[in-house]
Amino acid sequence: MKWSTGLSLGQIGEKPNGVKAGEQAGRVALAGVHVVVDEERLGHRRLDPEDGEAHLGHEKLEQAVFQLEELARSVGRLAEGAAAVAGGDLSVDLPVTGRDEVGYLTEVFNGMVAQLRAGREQLAEANAVLRDQNAELEQLSMTDALTELFNRRYLMKEFDKEVSRAGRHERTLGVLMIDVDRFKQYNDTYGHLAGDTVLSGMGRVIKDAVREPDIPARYGGEEFIVLLPDCNLQGAIDAAERIRTRLAEEVFEGRKITVSIGAAEFPTHGESPKAVIGSADAALYEAKDSGRDRVVAAGPSSAADRKASAREKPVRRGKAARRKKTVPKKKAAPEGKP
Repeated sequence: MKWSTGLSLGQIGEKPNGVKAGEQAGRVALAGVHVVVDEERLGHRRLDPEDGEAHLGHEKLEQAVFQLEELARSVGRLAEGAAAVAGGDLSVDLPVTGRDEVGYLTEVFNGMVAQLRAGREQLAEANAVLRDQNAELEQLSMTDALTELFNRRYLMKEFDKEVSRAGRHERTLGVLMIDVDRFKQYNDTYGHLAGDTVLSGMGRVIKDAVREPDIPARYGGEEFIVLLPDCNLQGAIDAAERIRTRLAEEVFEGRKITVSIGAAEFPTHGESPKAVIGSADAALYEAKDSGRDRVVAAGPSSAADRKASAREKPVRRGKAARRKKTVPKKKAAPEGKP
């Protein structure tokens, strides 16, 4: 039998010098393994069923071919498995068909893939934990701890975005400024812990009273701001009344509170976040001056104009006074002259 292969498989059976020209030969090609069978010595004996030596030769040949086939299949599975792993498929688990070198190599390969699979699972779990922690940190960075509303930093960041969006699409943006009435007196009477209970409850009530796209935030102390995207002044007033009514019905440790709210609209009452907040703040103080526990909309007759006028008057008086000081005094006329 003459055989050749790219693998170092060792010698199988008899290996003569070659096959002469004209001799009958059988050839078997198996996954790159080329077997040439010299039938000059075996072929004519297959016709004699009583020839034991011929049967033995054929059995050895069949066994060799079977071994080569199995070897080719095992090597092919290893090659396919390696290609699958290289492509990212770590579900590969090859069958171990023997205890020879190829079987041992298959076991090593399966163990390697199992380690890679376990490493990928551990990495996925670590990434999931890291994502959750990052999400928690991000939430903490934009949330007020006491009220669980957005904090001032996040509010101003979103305010700039909403003003830009509203201006770009020529839409309105409602703004509410909310303040607890007589909160200092409440704190002085019942203590700061009781005041914190009120602020915490207000965060819950305000969050429940606004829409999903609205942005409620604690602006500072007992002041809150709510941004109302795609909402005009009347819609802002309606939202403010809803918040005021619900807070008036809320009981905080057996006590009640009231709030005053100023409502404004972008761009009617300002073309920047600072300007709109100023208008809503002026309307809030007008609500305080008018008796508290009410909603006041910013407008031409709001406290914003009165505050501006109050700031301007001292300046005008100061300039007039300075001009008056610079006027030279008239000299007294000599006696006898008119």
